[in-house]
Amino acid sequence: MQNLKTNLKRGAVALVAAGSSVAVNAADYTTQIGAAGTEANTNQAAVMGAVIALAVIGFGVTALVSWMRK
Repeated sequence: MQNLKTNLKRGAVALVAAGSSVAVNAADYTTQIGAAGTEANTNQAAVMGAVIALAVIGFGVTALVSWMRK
């Protein structure tokens, strides 16, 4: 029984040490995740602008060709 208690104490210490190590690593990635989110929003805005610009150019070319046929 004493051996079991000793092993449980050692396991608990190892578990606490592993848990704190995971928490430290998770804290390190939060800034990188935040930066990636900001960059993703910037990229999304650039893509939306490009799609809208292409739509305007396409509409303008179609209108110009239509006007020139008259």
